[in-house]
Amino acid sequence: MHEELPISDIIVRPQVRLYINPDSITELAGLIKASNWVNPVVVSKEGSKFFLVAGHRRLEACKILGRETIPAEIKTLTDDEVFRIQFAENMGRKDVSWFEQGLNIIARQKKTGEPLREIGRSIGWRSPQHANRLASAVSSLDPSVVQYIIECRRFDFRLDDVEALKKKTAEEQKRGILALWGRKETPKSQREPTPRRQSTTVPKAMVQRLLNQATEAREHKTVKALEYLLHLGPNPFTTTPSKKNSR
Repeated sequence: MHEELPISDIIVRPQVRLYINPDSITELAGLIKASNWVNPVVVSKEGSKFFLVAGHRRLEACKILGRETIPAEIKTLTDDEVFRIQFAENMGRKDVSWFEQGLNIIARQKKTGEPLREIGRSIGWRSPQHANRLASAVSSLDPSVVQYIIECRRFDFRLDDVEALKKKTAEEQKRGILALWGRKETPKSQREPTPRRQSTTVPKAMVQRLLNQATEAREHKTVKALEYLLHLGPNPFTTTPSKKNSR
């Protein structure tokens, strides 16, 4: 059984997935709007509060659509049960990167104390050792590099390539990750300061001429805008020169 809950009453805690592609949310919102149907999300009731357990994408899609309520299945769950449900729901998704999977395998092992092989088996992977490989690859990175990757929200690199960085220093690992992304990061101390753009004054005569032309053409919106500018005085008549004129 489920009931309609106000979206504003649902609290979202950190999820298994570190990043959700906004395009996928927009696409899901379109499907919900077309079908006028959304599967219930799962929430855990703690006192008078409701915490989201499963259905983060559905919740965000309904927010985009401006819905005030969403169908929800209300359960009373322990923290461990919430973690296991989120883990099971998201680990099987195709759009969850191996890096995110590795992070959450590590989190589950720390929380439950389960052997990595058992975690892999519970996920349903053909090779339970795969969980050990993912966790080892993430653990081989310096914590500062892991945090950097999370902040950049880019997980588009291969497992083999990250494993090759295992014995590198933190700085070498970061450079290696940037190389995998095809990016170069220039230290702040070596960056050239951005030149300040100068402004030029637009003569009132020019504005008056444009106003006369707009009046003759009966372009009422343009007329109102130019009249407004014309009576503001000289200071507002400043524009940034285009690249072509500033050369």
